[in-house]
Amino acid sequence: MEHKAQSLIISSGVFLLLLLPLRFPSYFWPIIITVSLASALSVFWVFGEKPSFARLKEDWFAIVFLFVFIMSLSIFSYTLPHPFFQAILLGTTGFFVYYILQVASRIKRNYTPSLFLRNVITLASILAIFFATSDAVKWSISTDDRLFQILSIVLVFASVFVICEFLFEIQGYERPLLYSLVISFMISQIVWLSSFWVVTYPQTEKATNIGVPLPAILSAVYFYLFWGISHHRLEGTLSRRILWEYTIIAFFFTVILIATAQWLPQ
Repeated sequence: MEHKAQSLIISSGVFLLLLLPLRFPSYFWPIIITVSLASALSVFWVFGEKPSFARLKEDWFAIVFLFVFIMSLSIFSYTLPHPFFQAILLGTTGFFVYYILQVASRIKRNYTPSLFLRNVITLASILAIFFATSDAVKWSISTDDRLFQILSIVLVFASVFVICEFLFEIQGYERPLLYSLVISFMISQIVWLSSFWVVTYPQTEKATNIGVPLPAILSAVYFYLFWGISHHRLEGTLSRRILWEYTIIAFFFTVILIATAQWLPQ
């Protein structure tokens, strides 16, 4: 029960500390980076370990996943136009941090996380893909510097790789490196090819001013496709029916997205 109390303290602290930029906007980046890094390193407290290079090497997947998750959601939340919605998304961040720490602690103790916890982390991973890609694409379209645009694609690749490794780790799969690399490469290519489109949901003036990059939506949809196929392949349950189910779902959402998007600029 101790690790649950520690996880609750950390997740509550993440939510409260991420609210500080609302009061001190000039310190946005120092606050966000410090909170993300401190929260990622808090796994040592949950695990009951002293930080060391050996422990860092052993637990890197949970540490980096937490850092990427918190950074992605917190940066995206502060692009929203209203403080109320910012607070809701930051609260969602704290909610998922609790379960991420719970899953990481079970892996550390060689317990297999329950199906509920695995599903929660899968949802958190899809959200992290969406928000990380959105942040990276918004950064790239805010500048004409080709170097930064290339770096944004590299960031997408690295973020997807970390998320895949953590997902494969909680499933207990062996040697998932090739799958993680292939999924990361395919998502980064989709983001690159679709990065010249910008759409917005819902169709309001404020949302239009901010915009939701199309690559972020596509990356979440196709990550679901690639992860689902890889998951069943590693479990040995992949069949033609399952392959068609994932493909049709991804195709269906892609068609809806293209048909209903509010294209920018008008």
